[in-house]
Amino acid sequence: MDQPCAVISGIEFSNYIKNLKPSYRYEVDKDGFAPVVRLDGNFSNEYEAKTKVKIINYDGPFTIEDVYEKWKLPIYYIPHKKDKNFLKNLYSQYMKEGMSRYEALEKVSSEFPDKMKNLNTDDELQKIIKENSKKTEKIDQ
Repeated sequence: MDQPCAVISGIEFSNYIKNLKPSYRYEVDKDGFAPVVRLDGNFSNEYEAKTKVKIINYDGPFTIEDVYEKWKLPIYYIPHKKDKNFLKNLYSQYMKEGMSRYEALEKVSSEFPDKMKNLNTDDELQKIIKENSKKTEKIDQ
C-alpha cells in the first residue's frame, strides 16, 4: 500500500496551525457500513454508514507534531492557491506513469521547492509549528 501523505493548500500556514485542533483515531464497528459504488459501477474505495455506528476504541489526542515527527508521515504545503491545480495535475500525471503518491509528491516538491514544501524537511514550517505550540502551552498554563 502507498504511504499515506497529506497536502495542505489554500491557507496561510500559520493560520492553518493556529486553527488546528488535536485529532483522534477511532475504531468503529464495521457492521453498519456498505461499499460506495459510483454510477459507472466501479468501487470507489470508500464505505458509508446510514446509521450511527458504535465506537469500539479510540486513541489520541494527536497533534501535527505526532504526524510528521513520530509517525514520519509526509505533509506537503502549497503556499499559493494559484499553484494547486498545476501541481496536482503534475503529481497525478506521475502517478499515472506508475509512481506511488508519495514518490510523485516528492518529485514535484523537489522540482518546484518554491511552490510545494515538505513539512518533514522544511525548517521554516517546523519553526511556525514550534512557535504556535509554545503560545498554546502558555495559554493552557
